[in-house]
Amino acid sequence: KSNVLREVLELGLRDKKIELALCKFRKKEVTAWKAARTAGVTLSEFLDLLAQKNIDFHYGIKELEEDFEGLI
Repeated sequence: KSNVLREVLELGLRDKKIELALCKFRKKEVTAWKAARTAGVTLSEFLDLLAQKNIDFHYGIKELEEDFEGLI
């Protein structure tokens, strides 16, 4: 029983993280890279989620600079 409950909680938590990351990305509050980190998925997985949810991928010079700042 406890294993099932733990698994359900982990799945719910993962879904909530993804939902939060997608919302922040939609509002242009974070870059795709930062949203992927928030969601706990790889960048390519996050880009797949954007495509599945029909969310436009907005990425410009500003977002590129922000991503580079995160790497340094």
